Amino acid sequence: MELEETERRKLAELLSAYSDVFSTGPTDLGRTNLVQHDIQTRPGPPVKQPPRRMASGKQQSADEQIQQNLNSGLASPSNSSWASPIVMVQKKDQTYRLCMDYRVLNERTIKNAYPLPRIQDTLDTLSTAKWFSTLDLASGYWQVELTPGARQAAAFCSRKGLFEWNVAYLGHIVSERGITTDPQKVQKIQQWLQPTNVNEVRQFVGLASYYRRFVKDFATVAKPLHNLLRKHARFHWTPECQLAFEKLKELLTTAPILGYPMDSGDLILDTDASNFGIGAVLSQLQQGEERVLAYGSRSLTPTEQNYCTTWRELLAVVEFTARFRQYLLGKHFTVQTDHSSLQWLIRMKEPEGQLARWLEKLGEWMESGEERPSWEDVSPCGPATKPIGASGRDST
Repeated sequence: MELEETERRKLAELLSAYSDVFSTGPTDLGRTNLVQHDIQTRPGPPVKQPPRRMASGKQQSADEQIQQNLNSGLASPSNSSWASPIVMVQKKDQTYRLCMDYRVLNERTIKNAYPLPRIQDTLDTLSTAKWFSTLDLASGYWQVELTPGARQAAAFCSRKGLFEWNVAYLGHIVSERGITTDPQKVQKIQQWLQPTNVNEVRQFVGLASYYRRFVKDFATVAKPLHNLLRKHARFHWTPECQLAFEKLKELLTTAPILGYPMDSGDLILDTDASNFGIGAVLSQLQQGEERVLAYGSRSLTPTEQNYCTTWRELLAVVEFTARFRQYLLGKHFTVQTDHSSLQWLIRMKEPEGQLARWLEKLGEWMESGEERPSWEDVSPCGPATKPIGASGRDST
C-alpha cells in the first residue's frame, strides 16, 4: 500500500525529529540505561580455558575485530579469573564472525525461567492493524550493558590477551492481508540438498516444521521423514522419503496467506483422520469470506493406528479442540467432519473407558451454553450439512 502525500510528509517529519536514534555506521551504537544484564553462576571456582590455535587468515580477522571492539568501547582489557576461548565462524561472503565458546560457562550458569512471548500470540494481535513497520536495532545486544560480575564471567581470550565485554553479546511476513512465510526461509528450504544422514533429515524437518501451521496435513506428508528420526532407526532414503522431501518443498512454496483471528465471525473446525495421522483446518467467516487461520496435524501412534475409523475421527476432534482452545473459548463454532457416526457416538448414554474420557473432554464444549458447538457431516454420502444444536463454529 502506497503512502499518500500527507502521510509521506508526516513520516519524514517524524524521522527527522528522532534522527539521533538511527545508526550511521557499524560503530555508531546506542546504550540503554534502563537495564543491565547479569550472569549468575553456581558456586565453584571460575573456569579458565586457554586460547585456541587457528589458521593465519582466521587469526588475522580475529585480531582486527577484537581491536575494533576495543576502539568502539564494546570491550576492554580484563583481569578476570574467567576465560572462554574465541571461535571464528565463516559467513556466506567468506568473511569471519567473531564468536565465543561459552559452553562451559553455560553449564555453570543459573537458568532463568522467565517466559518468552510466543510468536503466534503476537501475530494474533494484528487483526486490526493496517500499517506495519520494521525496526532493527543496530547490534541490539551490544546496546545492553553488563553488570561488573557478568563482565568478569563473560571474559574471553585470544593470543592477544584477555578481554571482557562492556555490553551483552550475542520470520514471518505480516501485512494487512494476513501472515505469510518468510521468502528467505522458504528459499533456504527450496535449496536444501537431499539429506544423506539422520542429522541432515532432522535439520530439514526442524526448519520445515517452523511453518507447519501453513501446510495442510503436514504430519502425514512428512511421516516418511519422521520415521527416519525414530530411535535406533537405520538411515535408508526411500522413494517415499524423496516424495515427502519434494512435496514439503512444494507446499511451503505455495503456502497460503493465513488470516488474523477476528473478535467477530463464526469459526469452523474441519477435522479429518487417515490410517497414519489426524489433521484439522481452522477458519473463520470474515466479511463474507472463509479465511484459513491455521492448519494442524500430527501422526498417529502405533496404538492409535489400530483404532477404528470412527475412533480416529473422534480423536481428531478431541485433539484439535484442545490445541486451539484459545481461539474457541467464548466463541460459537461448528465442527465439520466427514464421518456421520460421530454424532451417534457423542450422544451415547453410557460410554466406558477411553471413549468416556474423550467425551468428558468434549463435554466442556457440549454443555457450555453459548460456546456449544454445532456438528456438520460433510461426507459425500452423508446428510445435508445442516448444523445440529446451537449455532457455532470451531477452529484448528
